[in-house]
Amino acid sequence: MALTANSPIIDGVDTGHASWRHLLWARWPSAGPPPYLRSAAHYDDVVAKLVEDGQILDAAMVYWDVRLSAHLPTVEIRISDVPATIEETALFASLVRALVITAVADIDNGRLAVPIDQARLRWECRAAARDGLSSPHFRRTTRKHPVPGTSSIAELLSHIRPTLEESGDYEFTRDGLARVLREGNGAVRQRDALRNGGPENVVELLSRLTLQGCGDGGGNPARATTNRRGQADEKSTPDERELLQVEHVIQRLISRYPSVAPTEIELVVRAIHRRFADVPVHDFVPLLIEKAAGRAIGDRTTGPSDSARSGPDTLMTT
Repeated sequence: MALTANSPIIDGVDTGHASWRHLLWARWPSAGPPPYLRSAAHYDDVVAKLVEDGQILDAAMVYWDVRLSAHLPTVEIRISDVPATIEETALFASLVRALVITAVADIDNGRLAVPIDQARLRWECRAAARDGLSSPHFRRTTRKHPVPGTSSIAELLSHIRPTLEESGDYEFTRDGLARVLREGNGAVRQRDALRNGGPENVVELLSRLTLQGCGDGGGNPARATTNRRGQADEKSTPDERELLQVEHVIQRLISRYPSVAPTEIELVVRAIHRRFADVPVHDFVPLLIEKAAGRAIGDRTTGPSDSARSGPDTLMTT
């Protein structure tokens, strides 16, 4: 929800929510996070009870964020808003597939999901719909106090990394997450467009993003990206030598900051690297990246090994 939030405006007015669509959809009595279900039989029993009580007319009216299809042998993941771009749609699909494969492997190995309080799940979904990427969020591991959603994204990537690497999707997913964290999601772009040109500017932005990659109207989908104002940018592609040097920067920073998760360091470096895509001279880019990333990682630390004040909250919001 936080990553794909893309409906902040209604009737030309900012609603104050990153995903107003989620709030509207949540009015259905059968919408929202599903209850903890122990088996397919348990699922069928709960749905039958909803029908019996008149909450829904049939199984097709189960609008949970995750549900079984009423007519296909599939599990539907419905939590997202409508992603703003083709790239963000593919990113969401990559995350979902990796999460499902990881969950199936956990079940096969006897590691069942820990039940989470239904009220807490609903609170988190509403917070994500309201605040987007800045929403407070609880980690997968037990924790009494929420942390920024950006920190949970780093933990999510670490959780599914083995699956992503096995499928060959890790770099795409890592870079996609770094891009959304740096540039903002669809709600950020819509709000920028509203401030800078009113509702007409929002409509023009959405039209352009919808056609991105479609024939002459969208340009080259492999090269086209969008900045925070939704304007198409043509990013230069770093050469292989620069990419190799950036990999060395990541390894050096991982060695320098052993108390920080390698995945978090990698995300910081990738995000900073993208800032240099348009510079005319790339000779000193790896050096500048290393300095900027080092400052970001060490901003709230007294030293490279100080784990008390260094962590994903600092890294992912830089």
